Amino acid sequence: MRSGGPPTGLPVTIELMDYRELEGRFDKVVSVGMFEHVGEAKLGLYFQKAWALLCPGGLFMNHAIACPGSAARAQRQRNTFSNRYVFPDVEDGENVPDQIPASIKQLNGRNVSIRGFMLPVTQKDGNVTEFLLLKDQSLCCYGTMPQMNEWVHVIMKPGQSAPMVWDIPVTVFGTFEVGEVFENGVLMTIYRLRYEKLVKPELAK
Repeated sequence: MRSGGPPTGLPVTIELMDYRELEGRFDKVVSVGMFEHVGEAKLGLYFQKAWALLCPGGLFMNHAIACPGSAARAQRQRNTFSNRYVFPDVEDGENVPDQIPASIKQLNGRNVSIRGFMLPVTQKDGNVTEFLLLKDQSLCCYGTMPQMNEWVHVIMKPGQSAPMVWDIPVTVFGTFEVGEVFENGVLMTIYRLRYEKLVKPELAK
């Protein structure tokens, strides 16, 4: 914003208001430098509001400062200029593990069975060798992206495969893993299942 007030003559409207009070539908929504100031407790509301403001097929860009895992905690503990003067109360979005229920964390390393819908990732000779297990068919049928805690990445050993199953839920057995996995700094998954076997509904007992 320029000295003396906002620029004039531009096809924009500048309003000072609570983002939760904004109404309407937009093709594109951009949030710059706000995410880390919303606070963990309100992140759900924050993203729900962004989604509600978008037209079907709209785009949302969320610009934020973050770093993964323990690096963020270590950074916050340092007495740096940024921590003291720029972001004294910032929440950097690193605490995904803290949002995983304790009851789920206790299943880490245990043999479990999980029921859901298959979304193939890799295939070979008509079978799947890697897939996602989804809670419903929203992604494969309607293109709705599930939340990070609404799917499980099923990983197979070399030589393993499973039959392709569409449109009906399957039960998958294996060793459950809980925790963040990053690739090139991007959070890819929090739940994984080391595959043992798959059972179709009509065969499950």
